[in-house]
Amino acid sequence: MKKLIAILFMGVLLFSLIPLGVMAEENKEDIKDSERAGKLNKMELREYAMKRREDIQQFKDRIKNAETKEERLKIMDERRERFKANLEESRMKLKDNKEKLVVCRGKLDETCSKLKQEYKENSAVFLLNAADRMIEHLEKLKEKISSNGSETEAKKELITKIDARITKLQEIRTEIENLGENPSKEDVKRLAKELRVGLGEVKMHNKSAMWHNFSDRFAGILVKSEHLKTRLDKVLAKLEEKGLNTTNVEVKINEFNTHIEDAKKLHKEAKAKIEASSSPSEVQELMKKSKEHLKLAHSTLKELVKEIKNLNEGQKVLKEVTAESLTA
Repeated sequence: MKKLIAILFMGVLLFSLIPLGVMAEENKEDIKDSERAGKLNKMELREYAMKRREDIQQFKDRIKNAETKEERLKIMDERRERFKANLEESRMKLKDNKEKLVVCRGKLDETCSKLKQEYKENSAVFLLNAADRMIEHLEKLKEKISSNGSETEAKKELITKIDARITKLQEIRTEIENLGENPSKEDVKRLAKELRVGLGEVKMHNKSAMWHNFSDRFAGILVKSEHLKTRLDKVLAKLEEKGLNTTNVEVKINEFNTHIEDAKKLHKEAKAKIEASSSPSEVQELMKKSKEHLKLAHSTLKELVKEIKNLNEGQKVLKEVTAESLTA
């Protein structure tokens, strides 16, 4: 995600800082040549946009016809790589154009006129690819959110917001397709600015999705751990009834419970960070620590089961409690 943001930001920033003279100076050129080049530009842009739409639709059809979640995500990964390559290629062309245009300030010769026209064409293509990349990212984000965990009001609200942003980006995309024969500097900068705003929302939605996916997984693990705590308390009670030395078992149970409580505490802190719009790295660090405690709890549980089985009748007690929990 960080690489995506960096590429999009650099490209949109590069495009928004159009050399001030490029469009203004073109008005001084031969009108017929300008009109002819403009019409060609518009036609080529529409043809390119049409091919991109066909490409997008083919991916959508494949995703729709996929039979499993894994297959859908695999196709989405293929789409992401394709769109990422398109975006990077158009960014490099735009960067190359910008560097060449430095020597054209104030010049109206044929070479510079051609470079300025290429800059316009590549600018529109870059913006088109940037919009497609953002839409693709949000669609995959939506798929992951929809297919993971239970359906909650918070998740529904997030999906609604993502849908709204996708719709807005599609509207911007249509505007880019229809920039016209000689788009004004104001229109180009406005569209670049709108894409930067869109990128900000993509970052926000990505952060929310990261939280929801982690929260769903954590909730499932937490439910299981609470059931385990109840079963372990029953095992401990039965072992004590038999007069067995449960010191080591109690130590491991307390250790298990501590790890679960620490994981819950870190999960709560991560949630607070997200609500406070903290940096993703801070949230990820807390989530990482929470996961580590869950792993430690799992390791402790295995050691605990081993301790119980080493006790006289310990294995029998485990089977009894397990059977009781299954019939409860």
